[in-house]
Amino acid sequence: MVARARQSGQGKFGCFLWILAFSIGLMAAVKMVPVRIAVGELTDYAAEQAKWAGNRPAEQIQGALVNKARELELPVTKENVVIEKTGGKIRIRMTFSVPIEFPGYTYQWDFDIDRRWDIFII
Repeated sequence: MVARARQSGQGKFGCFLWILAFSIGLMAAVKMVPVRIAVGELTDYAAEQAKWAGNRPAEQIQGALVNKARELELPVTKENVVIEKTGGKIRIRMTFSVPIEFPGYTYQWDFDIDRRWDIFII
């Protein structure tokens, strides 16, 4: 019978690599998931604002979106929000970039939210 090398569980380097990969993935998730949740909340808020935009001016909706983004700690300014109302439809477009800081590197996560909705008029 031939004896095999590393039969006694001495493969420590492979275990180290798996732990390192898991740690990097966990760190990325901890930094990026809250940003994605905040962007989802902002998109839902934009949909709610768009539904009832019938008698409200575009500037008021724009201000509400910027205030909500500030509340969610997203870097959205009035220049990043474009609102177009035509007929019974509204288009809201928000473009912004969120910096995600990792040790030794800052990733710029770009978002381009462009949605169209029907306006409900009461």
